[in-house]
Amino acid sequence: MFTQRYFKAAIVATACSALVAQTGCKKKEEAKPAAAAASPVGKDEPVKVEEKAAAAAPAAAPVLPDVELAAGEGIAGWISVKSVNGLFDAVEAIGGKLGAIPPGGNLRTQMMGAATGNAAQAGIKDLEWLDKTRSIHLGVHDQAKAADPAAPAGTPPNPAEIASGIFAVLPITSKDAMLAAMTTAKKDAEAEGHAAMLVAPKGEKVYIDFLDKHAVLTMVDKDRYAKVSAFAKRIAGVDAPGLLYVGVSVDDLAKTRKAEIDNFVKLIEAMGNQAAAKEGNPAVNAQVMGMYTKMLTTYVNDLSRIEVLLTGDINNLGFEVRATAKEGTKLAKQLGAAKGRTTLSMANLLPANSYLSFAASSDPVAAQEQMDEALVMLKEALKLDQAGYDTMARDMKDLAKLMDGNSALGLYPDGSAALGMLMVAGATDGEAAVKQGKRVIGNLLLHMLTMVRAENKAKGKTESAEEVEAIAAVEQALKDGKLDPVLTKFGPKLEPAGVKLTANTSKEGDVACDTLDIGYDAAKLPPDDAGKIKAVVGDKTALVICGGKGKMAFGFGPGALEKVRAAVAGKAGGLTDAPAYKAALAQDGAVTVYVNPGSAIAAFKSLIPMPLNISGDKAVSFVCAHRAKSYGCGLSVPVDLIKAGMDASRQGGAAPGGMAPAEGDHGDDDHGAPEAPAAPAPTAKP
Repeated sequence: MFTQRYFKAAIVATACSALVAQTGCKKKEEAKPAAAAASPVGKDEPVKVEEKAAAAAPAAAPVLPDVELAAGEGIAGWISVKSVNGLFDAVEAIGGKLGAIPPGGNLRTQMMGAATGNAAQAGIKDLEWLDKTRSIHLGVHDQAKAADPAAPAGTPPNPAEIASGIFAVLPITSKDAMLAAMTTAKKDAEAEGHAAMLVAPKGEKVYIDFLDKHAVLTMVDKDRYAKVSAFAKRIAGVDAPGLLYVGVSVDDLAKTRKAEIDNFVKLIEAMGNQAAAKEGNPAVNAQVMGMYTKMLTTYVNDLSRIEVLLTGDINNLGFEVRATAKEGTKLAKQLGAAKGRTTLSMANLLPANSYLSFAASSDPVAAQEQMDEALVMLKEALKLDQAGYDTMARDMKDLAKLMDGNSALGLYPDGSAALGMLMVAGATDGEAAVKQGKRVIGNLLLHMLTMVRAENKAKGKTESAEEVEAIAAVEQALKDGKLDPVLTKFGPKLEPAGVKLTANTSKEGDVACDTLDIGYDAAKLPPDDAGKIKAVVGDKTALVICGGKGKMAFGFGPGALEKVRAAVAGKAGGLTDAPAYKAALAQDGAVTVYVNPGSAIAAFKSLIPMPLNISGDKAVSFVCAHRAKSYGCGLSVPVDLIKAGMDASRQGGAAPGGMAPAEGDHGDDDHGAPEAPAAPAPTAKP
């Protein structure tokens, strides 16, 4: 658990991020041209959001298909393997590339030999009848049973009853070939109404029945096949979408395992209450934990299905989770906010040499509906009275109504600086959104300053006359929405330490910008600090915020003004055209995250104590997209990156075998590998 101070800081940061990012959209009149750019902290009068123009709807993303597989009939879950050959092909290719399988090793022969030996112990002489080119399926049938009046409430079922519900749907070359391999199987009348029956050494019975091209194996309960045959026919027609595909029908578990689910929810609530009482402000902790507990229980109660996919080939390893919500539930509305949304145009506003990017798109109306809980949490964190809370809630909701639900953030090397940042958001009126955002941030900072002073006073800490004067100046600046008086008062005091601050405003076309230039004199700084500062931010840097007709943006870095202004004007930064980005994010979605470790390492190479070279032509991606019914999020990692990391670790940082920083035209980056030359076309992911 956080200490009280850090806990509050985390709450405020989380709540502010959630609230400022909330979006809303409403038709408004055409915005009037701004007369002059506002000061960096300026608030002026509250923005009248009803007078602003609505933004155009973003282009719709293609609807991705789901696995068409109905559960029901007590089917609690299933596991599908792509195929025997497909699984071994991927494992041998990936394992060989990573050095996990020794040269000349034949994992397929070893594993199939072991499986054949185990089958022989069960009376099956070979596995030649198993079709190794089609998917293998396992299912769990969880039938409801009458409650035992003698058992306490919530008593879990007998493990043997659960085991009896496991069944297999196996692809076969032919029925005759499988029966011929079962030399000890009971058949005809001895099979208790099934096509065949095997008896294990300990007496357990395995029943065998046949579909057109599949065999269905059930255990213990001789009547199980009749209960699962309909689902077995459905899953037999499914080609597993990955190397491994796992599904859980929450709908069916809720019928047969209601007591266990209820106990799980109670456990979550108890853990939340226990954590809330441990440290810090009980009211704040209770509010925070209550929010997260409520969110988790919403998932438990509103989910209809969960699916997990593992994909992989010689190029990439992938992991994806998909959630399907019950129609009409709160969760369905939350997940539905991403339906048809795309991040492509927003992500492309970011610089082409970005080594990390995040882009998101969501229905603004749905996002507004989620604000109230976060606002109440922020009220507790800032100890606001009702009047202060009402003002804050109004301001934040007004800000949300000015946004259109689209946003992107990128980190990139900016000239000689290792770190530059650009954050851009779509708005119905960017200048109005900037103005309202300053108002919100100014008020929040004022509340936080007041809260900290009150806490210090309660602890008996006194403020010096100089501190009182400084705080008063800051408070007045926040109330007036003016930064210049603060710079005038405190700027001269920073110059002896080697720091110079200069604020200015500018307007180019429809884009109005506020800039805080931050310069430093390296000769006045400790040598070690000066070197590190220069490596990270360059010889000088700037904080910039700009607003235009349809966007607002914030950034920092030596070239921040140019990049922020271009983003607000809608000029492409080129990220989505970069080869590594294209290879990593072949699929667009409502949330896209791109991480290029090689480019990041190259940017910060002067600060890394050991040589670590990884190519900038491979990147990790994380994509969330709304499908026909489900909402899925997947992580994809290039096998080459995994290998390079393993090689670098073994050899003290220098990765061999072509994994040196890529060469080519890096734009304004001179760090060596922000973006590689054109990479080979990516292989389609399974």
